[in-house]
Amino acid sequence: ELEHILSLQKNPDAKEVAEAADERKMRPELVTLPVEPQWTRAGFPVSYHLLDRVSATTRIIGDGVKHHFGTKRPYQSDPRVKALIEPHDNPAFPSGHAVGSVVWAQVCALLLPEKQNAFTARAEEIAQHRVLTGMHWPHDLRGGRELAWLITGGLLQNAAFIADLQAAREELEAKGLRKK
Repeated sequence: ELEHILSLQKNPDAKEVAEAADERKMRPELVTLPVEPQWTRAGFPVSYHLLDRVSATTRIIGDGVKHHFGTKRPYQSDPRVKALIEPHDNPAFPSGHAVGSVVWAQVCALLLPEKQNAFTARAEEIAQHRVLTGMHWPHDLRGGRELAWLITGGLLQNAAFIADLQAAREELEAKGLRKK
């Protein structure tokens, strides 16, 4: 994994590093807007209420798992790895960016199923930026994806989530972004 990170950092793509810097602060718009530019917070408050609640749940669970494992980030582990963006100093495993973006992608796919592949690809792009920038090991991403699937499965068992999901579907239908 170390050699993989070092190879990525030999000639990092400036555009990808800039995107990674913008992605440092997680927010649902990182997944929604690149796939569906009309799906704005101002225009779809019910959808973003759902995504913000999902964010809060994901962060609590992900942070608990991170602190349980307490692993170092690549730039903290080997001086050859550079932090190409403003670094995080919390534990590395699992990647919170992978957890959050994958959960958002899964929820977005429940709302706009015809765009599932695009949401999934966007979440993966966010996760891969974390390796490029020296913030995560590849196995941190795998752990993040697996935790995301567990979180989404748990959300689908929650009556409040299901009600919020249905309200967001209705909002998207009413505004023409979701087919009835």
